[in-house]
Amino acid sequence: MDFISASETIIDILRRELKPQLTYHRLEHTLDVCTQADFISQAEGISNHDVILVKTAALLHDIGLIYTYENHEEKGCEIASEILPSFGYMATDILKINGMILSTKLPQNPKNHLEEILCDADLDYLGREDFHMLAHRLHFEWKMLGINNLSLSQWYDLQIRFLGSHQFYTQTAKAKREEIKHRHLVEIKALCTHFQQT
Repeated sequence: MDFISASETIIDILRRELKPQLTYHRLEHTLDVCTQADFISQAEGISNHDVILVKTAALLHDIGLIYTYENHEEKGCEIASEILPSFGYMATDILKINGMILSTKLPQNPKNHLEEILCDADLDYLGREDFHMLAHRLHFEWKMLGINNLSLSQWYDLQIRFLGSHQFYTQTAKAKREEIKHRHLVEIKALCTHFQQT
């Protein structure tokens, strides 16, 4: 299993093929998810083999966006199944990677520990200081692609519902991100109250 060569190929594809309208789901997001997946995997104490699988899934989890926005996770699984065998990934490993990719589809639905790790890595930003900047990038991405033309007030309402219903799965993410995520929820609720009063 040649992760280094696979990662170089995947990153090169993403760098060349991702649309510029993807202001949130750009290469930097994928690399960030891979970094967080590595951190959480190490902290959760999984095997080195499984760490490689999680990092591979992180690199591939949004590659389907090259072709489609809706159900891009399924397309990502197709791409993973096509390219990974040439880098020595076994069929059983690719099956695990595809399961992880599919688990990131919202609403997240992880079915095992590896899927929980990738789900937490994908939404790690919810409990970070750069949350507001990244959330606005996603809002702008939706506008650019004509997916949803929400007003700022409507966007904040959506963020409240999302943050309020979201849960981290791993103990690592809960300990590291839950408190800050809750602070963001309080901040956005305060913003919405301000909008309603003006």
